[in-house]
Amino acid sequence: MRAIARQTLSAFGDKTSVDLVSELFTPLPVTVIAELLGVESAAPGLMQPLDRALDGEVFRLRVIGSIAITASYVAAGRLDGMLSLRPCRSVDIAAAQLIVREAGGALAFGDLALEQAGLGLDERYPIAAAAGELGLSTIRSAAPAQM
Repeated sequence: MRAIARQTLSAFGDKTSVDLVSELFTPLPVTVIAELLGVESAAPGLMQPLDRALDGEVFRLRVIGSIAITASYVAAGRLDGMLSLRPCRSVDIAAAQLIVREAGGALAFGDLALEQAGLGLDERYPIAAAAGELGLSTIRSAAPAQM
């Protein structure tokens, strides 16, 4: 958090006057990675490596039990991001991915672009979503190898 604030302040350069609310404090919540992360397919053996990888980046984890609801919580701002620890069926996330994107969030179907991800019943993808690209990148970097 301090590093982000310093970076934002250094961008002000030689300005003699700044509106701290609009130029510093408003961008910070968007920049902060994730305080509350939703995790799906949270088998204990899969959680331990994720917990270590996200130490210091994410402060609380929630397991809701539904990929679509968890992604919708990201869209609504109730969660900062979400991650499925196992690939999920594309039909289980199809509607919720649209809700996340329409709300301004970012969502990944593994390494595929949205238009490359098939919607057949046999299609399965590792899913991650966040309020923005920076959060999504952080969550994906901590995900199991199939992300």
